[in-house]
Amino acid sequence: MAGDEKPSLASGPITIADLTADIFKTFQMEWTIYQANLKEYTQQAEKVERLKQWTLKTIIPHYQHTTCKLTKSIIEWYTALQQQAGINNDEAIDQAREA
Repeated sequence: MAGDEKPSLASGPITIADLTADIFKTFQMEWTIYQANLKEYTQQAEKVERLKQWTLKTIIPHYQHTTCKLTKSIIEWYTALQQQAGINNDEAIDQAREA
């Protein structure tokens, strides 16, 4: 393949050997970005799962059943727990200062 000519799909699947040098460099860069994003996503998902497990271990069963539905996000858990516990931000700040 010469110059900036793009591979044709008419002749079947494209292989790495069909790519021009420029297209291959672009592919490598995009693949590196994809791998970095996947790694970041996986790490975040693992941390969220650990946070969910910790939350379930440390709150009373009543709150587990009423606020921590397994189908909900951790943000929804936090909001529901905050509403159920009946503490607002001002009270939380006051308690933190006293601690």
